Amino acid sequence: MPLGIGATVRLSVAWLGEGIHWQAGRWGMKRTGTARQSRPDRQERTGVGTGMWEWSILHHGEEKYRLLADNVSDILCIVDMDLRVRYVSPSVERVLGYTVEEAMQCTMETSLTPASRQAAAEAFEEDRRGADRLTSRTLELEVYRKGGGTVWMEMNVSFVRDLRGYPVAMLGIARDIDRRKRAEETLREGEAWFRGVYQQSPIGIQLYDHDGRLIGVNRATLDIFGVPGAGLAKRCNLFDLAIMPAEAKARLRRGEIVRWQGAYDFAKDREPGLYTTTKSGTIHLGVLVAPLRAAKEGPVTGYVAQIQDITEQKRAEDALCKSESRYRLLAENVTDVIWTTDLDLRPTYLSPSFTRLTGYTVEEGMSRTIDEGLTPASREAAKRTFDRELAREKEGRGRPFGSLAAELEFNRKDGSTVWVEAEVTFLRDPPSGMPVGLLGVSRDISRRRRAEEELRQYKEYLEEEVSKRTAELMRSNQQLRMEVEERKRTEEALRESEKRYRLLAENVSDVIFTTDLDLRPLYLSPSIARLRGYTAEEVRQQSAEEIFAPASLEVAEQVRREELALEHSGQAEKDRARIVELELKHRDGSTVWVESTVQLLRDEAGQPVGFMGVLRDITKRKQAEEALRESELKYSAVVEQARDGVFILQDGVCQFANKAMAEITGYSVEEMLSMPFLDIASPESGANWRECTD
Repeated sequence: MPLGIGATVRLSVAWLGEGIHWQAGRWGMKRTGTARQSRPDRQERTGVGTGMWEWSILHHGEEKYRLLADNVSDILCIVDMDLRVRYVSPSVERVLGYTVEEAMQCTMETSLTPASRQAAAEAFEEDRRGADRLTSRTLELEVYRKGGGTVWMEMNVSFVRDLRGYPVAMLGIARDIDRRKRAEETLREGEAWFRGVYQQSPIGIQLYDHDGRLIGVNRATLDIFGVPGAGLAKRCNLFDLAIMPAEAKARLRRGEIVRWQGAYDFAKDREPGLYTTTKSGTIHLGVLVAPLRAAKEGPVTGYVAQIQDITEQKRAEDALCKSESRYRLLAENVTDVIWTTDLDLRPTYLSPSFTRLTGYTVEEGMSRTIDEGLTPASREAAKRTFDRELAREKEGRGRPFGSLAAELEFNRKDGSTVWVEAEVTFLRDPPSGMPVGLLGVSRDISRRRRAEEELRQYKEYLEEEVSKRTAELMRSNQQLRMEVEERKRTEEALRESEKRYRLLAENVSDVIFTTDLDLRPLYLSPSIARLRGYTAEEVRQQSAEEIFAPASLEVAEQVRREELALEHSGQAEKDRARIVELELKHRDGSTVWVESTVQLLRDEAGQPVGFMGVLRDITKRKQAEEALRESELKYSAVVEQARDGVFILQDGVCQFANKAMAEITGYSVEEMLSMPFLDIASPESGANWRECTD
């Protein structure tokens, strides 16, 4: 065996008396005096005469075994029955960082973590009591490194016996298993995470074996089908389901991913007596079934089905078809831009508000490509996202009921650009569920982007000023950075929640509404239930006092009066719109903040007959803004209360000074403001100042 290669080596060692000694380049054993030996756990043994005994260990091939012990990658050690280290191999320095001399001085208390020390002590005590029958034991122990930290070691321990077979020491072979232990821990965490996702998923998940027999369901599946327990549903077979089309079954047997939608009649499926359900009637289901393979090209080992109750979605789609003209009226009059494209990103529909946003007519916009419509950076970002999501769809990993939000920069006809927030989802072919185009809603966020940029610049300026101050101010600055990061995370969470909102019919979660001229609700999209907890029918029965918080009721009334006054003056644009923030009452007693885009609704003659608009939930954004204001107040307080003097000059004139600066100079803060710095500084400091500024 080549030397230096890691291997587990068993050394045959004879031990007598006081220990093993290194002598003249060999392992030897030396015992002087009487052969009697008293041990607390054994009776005294006799039978060996007095004198000098010298025993040679490893008579033949000793040099080879010594080299193996010194070069093996595992750690070899010998410990006497009092747990004192008698030998340790040089590999201890590579694994644990200790030299051989340092390792020889280590004890169980200094080498092992408390839990491993207890496990080792219990194992030693157990082995010591049963030493006559024990051959070896393997332990996994957590050992301290010299430079800090720990490493997991697998320790194979066996007794070293004397010529009469009595244990006199222990031989240990330790191997570094730290990476394996951490891999096992990662695997356990991953399994627990996936198990939690499976059990807590709002989508029904069913698992089948390779013959289509049901072997497991999650809680959402039981809720969809009204089954009290998983054991009551395990008689089902995937390929016997009446709801699955024959074509889908054939494709599934060929190992393809299938997706379909269909009606599920509880009365019909109750007749075979496969399971007991508490539900009745008919629901609509959206189903995706994918085969499972152990290897990419291997045989099918099972199937996983994802099921969603889409009854409400189907009802909404029917309602959408019946009220198409009303939705078209809303789409043509809403201030946000509603658009659709094919899968080549060619526009197939643009709402008239496109002209107000970009300056191009709808006809001009329909003839423009994505390369012409977007700035280069936004164009690349949009194409990357589209290509990624389309690839996911082709692989069967798409989000059939989800949407994406993105901030994009559009080119305007006058040469300027405008930033929009676009919420996009796939338009799907109803029979197959496959994407055939894109549906999007774009909202002008230029003002918000400018405000964010100003906040960013102001933050950078404050950070630069504070970084020049004392260590105490630096710690405060770090805390403020953390608060800013928290604000960013809050804004990111807000953007993620806004992905769920759809504007057009049931594909957008923003609330579309119309009222009469006295603000009595006439129409509200179903998403009002998610916003306020009331159904659309319940909201139509509410008064303005029941809808708005008191302050927002006054704002709404003021907007109504101002808009009607402008209309009567004849000087206002007819397609004007206003954006107002309002606080609405929620069913649970709380309130929600919304950003409302409002404009007059007109009849065919152009006369105002009511108001229409879109409500968007901005509660989290309001909370984030409030958090930002509190952060800025803290920032100002830190500067005001600093022990060092802080001042800001512009063109050599003091524009700001804190109290500490006033105390240093002897001027009041009011006196220092607008004073030239050279009037405050001493002549010598003034000369230094001129030299620095020159």
